[in-house]
Amino acid sequence: MGTDALSNTDALYRRGIFGNTAAEALPQTAVADAITAHMSGGGTRRRRVLVYGLDGVRADCCPAALQDGGTAYIASMGTNLLSYAGGDPKQPETLQKTCTWQGWASILTGKWGIENGVVEFTTLRRDCPTALLKLARLGMQCSFIVVWPDHFGVTYKDEIEMASTEKINFSHILAPDEDALYSYVIERTDVGDDVIFAIVDSTDHLGHATGFSPDNPAYTKEIEKRDMQALQAIRHIESRREFANEDWLFIITTDHGGHDMTHFDQSPEDKLTFIASNKKEYFLK
Repeated sequence: MGTDALSNTDALYRRGIFGNTAAEALPQTAVADAITAHMSGGGTRRRRVLVYGLDGVRADCCPAALQDGGTAYIASMGTNLLSYAGGDPKQPETLQKTCTWQGWASILTGKWGIENGVVEFTTLRRDCPTALLKLARLGMQCSFIVVWPDHFGVTYKDEIEMASTEKINFSHILAPDEDALYSYVIERTDVGDDVIFAIVDSTDHLGHATGFSPDNPAYTKEIEKRDMQALQAIRHIESRREFANEDWLFIITTDHGGHDMTHFDQSPEDKLTFIASNKKEYFLK
């Protein structure tokens, strides 16, 4: 099982799809740091962020290999790097399940579950806020858009309460489906949010229903479809008159991979993920 994922990602590296090897993979926690670094930068143009999350996409199913869609587009301006979920193998105390709640919590906070509190299907620690909450507390306008209700009902419920109590500009939007999620991304762009973080669920759902595999067309076609929606969102952003005076960080990433019809373990199929961005400087040390 592991050999296939490693050989597949190695082949993609040799094709130039990834800018690093599996041995050089970044921790998924790098995304939160990139968001913070971008929004902390200077310059005359207004800084903004869009993260389009594709849940449950194996690294060897990364849509950049298709040479169209959002992932390939932003990678052509920046980079597409292999990353890993499930904790740092060099720090065994950080190892965690390669799953949705722990993956996205690590991506959003820049911390593994041992620090952010999401060690099972649990609620994020109140003293370990997401990058979005931190930025909203600094006066920025942020939105978090999801399809899976348990994100808001369990993992981030305390953070939603804190944002409401503190009366900060942080919107939490539950979309009925992926097409509505895309529409909300467009809406929040036009409203003027500084940071927009959206998570597609259907890619993971197809993996569970039909199999996480590069040889499964039902799974890979859904990845392609949602990656094309990410491209449409980016094209909309670029078409606006305001874009000339804006400096956008675009990121497309995933929380975990999968094998057969499940995930959760430390196999390369489950653990290897990817981070594509138009700003490689935040990810290349």
